[in-house]
Amino acid sequence: MDISKYKILAEDREIFNIPKYSDKEFRESLRDLLNASGATPVILCEYLGGSLDLVNRYIYGEVEIPIDRLPPIAKFFGIESSYFLEYRVNKLFKKLEDNPDLIDIFLELAQTHGGSIKIKENTNNSEYAITEIKRGLHRIPEYSGDVFSYSLRVLLEASGATLEELSEGIGVEPIVISRMLNGSVGMVKLEIIMRISYFFNVKPEFFSEYLFLVLWELVKAKPKIINSIFDIYGEEVGEIEKKIRDSQENNNQHQVDLQPMKQNYINVRTTS
Repeated sequence: MDISKYKILAEDREIFNIPKYSDKEFRESLRDLLNASGATPVILCEYLGGSLDLVNRYIYGEVEIPIDRLPPIAKFFGIESSYFLEYRVNKLFKKLEDNPDLIDIFLELAQTHGGSIKIKENTNNSEYAITEIKRGLHRIPEYSGDVFSYSLRVLLEASGATLEELSEGIGVEPIVISRMLNGSVGMVKLEIIMRISYFFNVKPEFFSEYLFLVLWELVKAKPKIINSIFDIYGEEVGEIEKKIRDSQENNNQHQVDLQPMKQNYINVRTTS
């Protein structure tokens, strides 16, 4: 199949406003590319080898696009896979999984570009608070380092709360709590982690997933943040930090000291 006629050329980018990086959701980005290229869903479907119904569901946002489907779609249009926001986010999070120390650095870059979030605090239930005595008895560290399901089980056991009491305290159905405990819910929402942390009176950073979720919230709130991050994500850690320092020095309105992220730029506060 000859797909050369559907390549997005420089003049197409200018006429149809196709940037290097799209800040839109996949369905909108795909519509823009189809419009600029003159291709139809049928033609794209023939190239990908899938069903037309599935392609249409991608276009209308009825199903989430698998990350491994983005490169062939990008190839069809003659663009880089990084054009798609979902691809860049996926690459970034894989980088963070391999290099957790980069989370604070990337969050500082996000702050430099004006990103911040606010989360409503919930009332702490002191009856089930993880006190220093409970920490000692159950050997609970300040930061878990384990997967969410295990971390939650540790807190639940140490607090003396029942599954039903936790459910009532954070406003989540017991069946969902059960799924959290056995690790069958996928990624837990940031708001839920915040509620749980207040219920047990621990820092939300106790959960390993917390910082990833904070960064994800920033990315969703300000998609352009991911563009700056993606441009340097392949660099070595030291080089990334240097570039962020340079960025801050050149932007007096958003200068931030390289200190722990929770003290400087995320508008989330908790007590322990």
